Amino acid sequence: MTTAERIEQLRKQAGHFANARLLTNELSRNSGLKKEVQSLYSLIFGKQLTGCLSCVTDAVFEILNKKNIMELKPKEYLLPAGALLHDVVNMDSKKAMSNANISEELALYHLATNPGCEKRFIRLPQDWQQRVEAYKQRTQQEQPQQQEHTEAAQPAEKPKAKRTKKSTEKTNN
Repeated sequence: MTTAERIEQLRKQAGHFANARLLTNELSRNSGLKKEVQSLYSLIFGKQLTGCLSCVTDAVFEILNKKNIMELKPKEYLLPAGALLHDVVNMDSKKAMSNANISEELALYHLATNPGCEKRFIRLPQDWQQRVEAYKQRTQQEQPQQQEHTEAAQPAEKPKAKRTKKSTEKTNN
């Protein structure tokens, strides 16, 4: 069953309850429904739910209110909850990565620049090594082009102004 079908099934089940209190009561009695919500939430948002009934009830509404069904494809890269990867090569704070901002591009950057960090991921695609190699080749090809643009954009150096006796006297006083 696809994620979208599972959500539709959850939507039908949750639709039988007039309010959140009744849904919470059903979740407390129906462990199968509770486990399905926890599983869907983990799949969609990449976060683990606790067993707290209020959290599970809130998760039902988060799942059902997800705007774009196309966004529901599971994340291919996943870190443990609370994990944060820093850019250990360039110390670029914009490259810090957690599950909140994880993307293929950012994950490949970290895997390419810090080969040991694959141990930090709890989910990687099966072909992640090939993707990293393709990423490395692509970025190596882009670097010379970026350097050419940077060098062309830099203005020529201005000749330094000659220091006159008056300007020297002013700075010394």
